Amino acid sequence: MSFSLGPRGCFGKRLAYLEMRIVLALLMWNFRFAKLQGELAKYDTLEGVTVMPRSCYVGLERVEL
Repeated sequence: MSFSLGPRGCFGKRLAYLEMRIVLALLMWNFRFAKLQGELAKYDTLEGVTVMPRSCYVGLERVEL
């Protein structure tokens, strides 16, 4: 647990989550996500208790405003 729990938990948790939301919003605002060509477009998964991506490559194209 990176932020811990309870009344003595990290007081910067809310700030960290807010910053992550801002970064994600800026990425969505300034870039277009594109599918990659060739070998990098392959989507492999690791299966265990949950299924998670082994690797996930995304192409970014800058949006001109």
